[in-house]
Amino acid sequence: MRIEKKIWPKFFQKILDGDKTFELRLADWECKPGDVLVLKEWDPETKKYTGRVIEKKVTYVVKTKDVKFWPKEEIEKYGFQIIGLETRTLNQIQNEVEEFCQKHNLVYPPEHRVLDLVSEVGEVAKEVLKMSEYGTKPLQFREEIISEIGDVFYSLITVANYFNINLEEALEMVIKKYKTKN
Repeated sequence: MRIEKKIWPKFFQKILDGDKTFELRLADWECKPGDVLVLKEWDPETKKYTGRVIEKKVTYVVKTKDVKFWPKEEIEKYGFQIIGLETRTLNQIQNEVEEFCQKHNLVYPPEHRVLDLVSEVGEVAKEVLKMSEYGTKPLQFREEIISEIGDVFYSLITVANYFNINLEEALEMVIKKYKTKN
């Protein structure tokens, strides 16, 4: 189910930036994991929507009326606090890689980045061959593949960053494409 709700600009921006990974709301409506929360930025001063919208999938819901961990007196004395837990989005990872490349002067033209990506994919293929002793035995996991896949991911991010491609959006687009094929 898609549920539309207003959200003030300062909270909208925190969600957009990946800093706010929770939403505190009055429980006067129902939602469950799997629902999509459509947050429409609302300016309380102008009392109008700004036009910015963000969609987030609901992963967890707890209602405080259901929470019976603490005595009522302690709740009235201290209240509740909502604690956000860190999650890293692909956007944040892309920004970290870009900052790292800038800081260490690892800024190369796209041709070099793509060659690096292809080379790293070759390293993954080589590692898979080693895991099966070049096809002579059943595949056995080797820890080395983790680093090789990390190298591929890093190289792919540098290519995407060069072209200003948002990897989250690109991945969502491809998933939608594959879903329509089935």
